[in-house]
Amino acid sequence: MTTQPTSVEFFPPRDRDREPLGAPVDEVTLLEDRAQVRRRARINLPRGHHRLLIDEVAPVAQDVSVRAEVIAGKARVTDIGIRRAMRVARDHKPKELQELEAQIRDLRKRWERNLDQDSRAKGRLETLGRMLGMGTAEIPQDVAWGTAEPAVWDETFSTLFSRAHELREEIVEGNHARKQLLLEYNNLVARRRIMGTPSQKFIAWFELDVIIEGDETVELAIDYTTPNAMWRPLHTARQEGDVLHFTANAALWQNTGEDWEDVQLIFSTARSSLGTEPPMLRDDLLTAQRKSDETVVEARSVAIQSASVGGSKGGGGSSPPPGGVDLPGVDDGGEIQNLRAQRRVNIPSDGNPNMIPLFDFSALCELEHVLSAELEPKVFLRSTQLNTSPSPILAGPVELLRGGGTIGWTQMLYVAPNERFELGFGPQEDMRVTRETHLTRDEVDPADHWRHRTTHTALFLSNLSDTVQKVRVVERVPTSEIEKVKIFILKNKTTQNYEVDDDGFVTWNLELEPYERRVIHLYWRLSTAPDVKGI
Repeated sequence: MTTQPTSVEFFPPRDRDREPLGAPVDEVTLLEDRAQVRRRARINLPRGHHRLLIDEVAPVAQDVSVRAEVIAGKARVTDIGIRRAMRVARDHKPKELQELEAQIRDLRKRWERNLDQDSRAKGRLETLGRMLGMGTAEIPQDVAWGTAEPAVWDETFSTLFSRAHELREEIVEGNHARKQLLLEYNNLVARRRIMGTPSQKFIAWFELDVIIEGDETVELAIDYTTPNAMWRPLHTARQEGDVLHFTANAALWQNTGEDWEDVQLIFSTARSSLGTEPPMLRDDLLTAQRKSDETVVEARSVAIQSASVGGSKGGGGSSPPPGGVDLPGVDDGGEIQNLRAQRRVNIPSDGNPNMIPLFDFSALCELEHVLSAELEPKVFLRSTQLNTSPSPILAGPVELLRGGGTIGWTQMLYVAPNERFELGFGPQEDMRVTRETHLTRDEVDPADHWRHRTTHTALFLSNLSDTVQKVRVVERVPTSEIEKVKIFILKNKTTQNYEVDDDGFVTWNLELEPYERRVIHLYWRLSTAPDVKGI
């Protein structure tokens, strides 16, 4: 017995007069939220007009983006368009369906027999219950007439109770058997439904008209844009001694409906969907008001950004990006980047992530233990290195590897070529830190009525290891922008050998002996004029 072939139908029907043309995907340019696909086709046909068809293209492709051009040979593309249909495949499986139908009929018969047995068992149990009730009612009457027979009663009631127990067990077993029959029945019905339902899939194809004008081979390029594809930077940093091995990757997702086989990928940071519009013009109303006798000040925190790493200002991956308008996507530093994958790859249309290596480099790194207890009372290992690759490192998450395994994740900002950047490789377990802050009450100078407030910060450091630990300790004091607010460090009380920069960062470079404990003190005073309000 031979099985019938699978029948395939299209709704709406396809044009059968067109000649199929092989045009595989050759290059894909990934944007933040879409992909620009290029297919290439080689044509060896005689001169004249030809109606061609390119099958298995992305059904979600944008119609207005489809275009074709001749890149080699003498030919003209007079028309190209995309068509869509629902492909229905009906698999004829009479033998399997007949077997399933027979099993389903057998289960139905077993189900009916089980229900009949359950009904009869319940009827017998009800009859036994009535017999027990009648026998129990006759016992007082027999005792009153002097015809009591305890042995007969014991034998009769024991037999009736034993039979009732057997019937109850039979009913319970029948219930369990029906549950199993119902489960098998539902599974067989589901299998029959799947086998009897034709497989449906939405497909698309290109229909193009080409006029061949020469005898040589013609090469065509078909370009179109499709959604359901995106990419984001995802990097890996491995620290081995004083060398950092950095790999820049691209995480790619695509579910366009077409598989990309042996394609060249280009990852672009261009934002074609963002239009440029002039700002709205509004009236700027100027008003005059009397100058207040009081000076109102405001305390605020400012993120210090620096193009290069130096001191405590940070850079690279050491500090979060500045606040402002949140534009989700890839940060390219203001200049469009087009990064090519190292090799051609296969990307299936399944929506799963794919890791594509872009470039890698190795650089000497400077390792340093840093403590910023105001942010986190822990000593972190920080590496500072140079981006020695010719390509920039795009902002994104970084997987940190050390000692043969993953130790965590961090975030980094955009890093240009030949720019230094920092990475943190986690806290040091053999260092303990405690931070305490104390404020004094406001003291008013009786001569000039200026108010003074002193802040004391104490850092308690403990080296629990048997080696010397070098630690860079960073604390922060506010800075003033007006003359009526003055902030200065009390040098006679603060731990010596510190450095302070213009942004208020105070730094100590310490060496802790094995099992040594040390306390760092920082005293700073805030002085405000009598007419200053707001602090």
